[in-house]
Amino acid sequence: MKKLKLYFLLLVLSIVFLIVGFFSTEETLDINVHDTYYVIAHSHVYWFYSIFSLLLFGIHGLFDLLKIKLNNMFSKVHILGTFLSMVGLCFPYYLIFTTPEF
Repeated sequence: MKKLKLYFLLLVLSIVFLIVGFFSTEETLDINVHDTYYVIAHSHVYWFYSIFSLLLFGIHGLFDLLKIKLNNMFSKVHILGTFLSMVGLCFPYYLIFTTPEF
């Protein structure tokens, strides 16, 4: 049985973000820059993360296909850092913290 490479974690992350993006329809992300508010749907943020992690998976897969050796430690740090930062940014904090009622 062939052992899966660590960069397949990016493929799993991409699929999960794609599925979550289809089910998060009501939430929005509000960004205030000076006098302008940018309102972005959470589904678009999840789809962007999905495309980005799929792109990183493709780059790692291409390097593996072309037999270009990457530094093993830096590759693991890059993949795990990307995974943890994307999950950390999208974690539903409303499960932990309560929103104040005004």
